[in-house]
Amino acid sequence: MIRLIAGVGAEFGTGHLKRMEKLAEYLTRRNHSTVIVAMDSSTPLSRLEADDASKCRLTVFDARDVDPQIATGRVIALDNRHPNRRTMDSRVVFHDTIPHPDVSMTVAMQNCLVDPEFCDQASNGRRALIYAGSWHGDPPGLDILASLGYELVQVGGQKNPRVTWHERLSPVDFRQEMCRSSLVFTYFGMTALQAMYLKKQVILFSIGDVHDRLSLNLAQIGVPFIRSAPVAADFTSTAMPAMIPGGRGFDFLLSLIEEQI
Repeated sequence: MIRLIAGVGAEFGTGHLKRMEKLAEYLTRRNHSTVIVAMDSSTPLSRLEADDASKCRLTVFDARDVDPQIATGRVIALDNRHPNRRTMDSRVVFHDTIPHPDVSMTVAMQNCLVDPEFCDQASNGRRALIYAGSWHGDPPGLDILASLGYELVQVGGQKNPRVTWHERLSPVDFRQEMCRSSLVFTYFGMTALQAMYLKKQVILFSIGDVHDRLSLNLAQIGVPFIRSAPVAADFTSTAMPAMIPGGRGFDFLLSLIEEQI
């Protein structure tokens, strides 16, 4: 059995769990059994040590910079920048899959865990998806987007009478919304990276210092990032980034997993 530990809750958002669910789907196709353990800041260590740990041949650990050594046995730690990373136990293998200032952009785009099966329908040329997730702020510049003729659909964030607003959507409905949209306005995360892979126009907004640093890193390859009061010009560029995710990140991770077991 392969154990997949995903960070959840306000501290982690939803992206970690979603990509572990997708990884579980791919592993099942290859006849590997899996168990997903959702971990938040209150998860006791005993639970990580229990949950069929004795039956696990490997753990894939997707919980940001939490010390992956709390998981027993061999571990693949995804996008983990723990301060002791360079001196950690050799049973932990680190695998970088998202753009980060400390990671080669070429490597990050190659390994990025976007879903190559995500979309099979054409977009509407004037439809914008605003994804704010569990962030409780108000994305900037929505009046400007509306003035440019976009139909606005927002998922998460503050309820907004100016848009078609959803607190959340099912994975199927969210997939449909992204596929139908030509512009995706969001913060740094898997939604932005998936939209880049689909060659949508992607614009990032600020939700805090950590995400700002990652957004500025993407801005170096041409992804627009709005940190303060936006103007119309922030939304009108149609230039594509210099690099986008390659779509084979899950293949590379699956190969690494099978090497480790």
